[in-house]
This record gives sequence, structure tokens and C-alpha cells, in this order.
Amino acid sequence: MKNTMPFHHAATLSDVEYFDILQVPQSDDDDVTRVQLDGDFNNILHVTSGALKPISTKWILDYRDDTCIQAWARNRYGITPLEKL
Repeated sequence: MKNTMPFHHAATLSDVEYFDILQVPQSDDDDVTRVQLDGDFNNILHVTSGALKPISTKWILDYRDDTCIQAWARNRYGITPLEKL
């Protein structure tokens, strides 16, 4: 998972460490990587909000153009990132 979904994998780090990773452009495919879904259809907001990473979650909400869509996206269990909080 670390190589295919680096932002999901990095969620195991502290909020500050994760925030530092989010701020560094990873590649030209960075935006694609950030919108990937895991096996339960969790997007990056599901991951950060579920892991209680307020700094990272706020940065994603401020940075992403599609966060409105991501914020209301439901995972396999019908839960939005906001509901995971």
C-alpha cells in the first residue's frame, strides 16, 4: 500500500508529519494519488478525519478544489468523512 497509495499509508504518521508530506508535491500524478480510494472506498478525507488529524484535514479542505465532492463522498459503509469525525 505504501507504494500505490502513499497518502493513505502516510496516515499512520503523526498529524504534523502527515501535514509535512501533504505540502510537498510528490509528482505530476500528485492530484490523482490524493483522490485514490482504498478497498473500502475511503478517500484521503476519510483517512485523515478517521485518524483524527485535524491539521492535515484542514489543509486538505483548504487546498483541494474538489474537497466539497470528497467531503460528501460515501465509503463502502455509507459514511462520509465528516461523519467519521
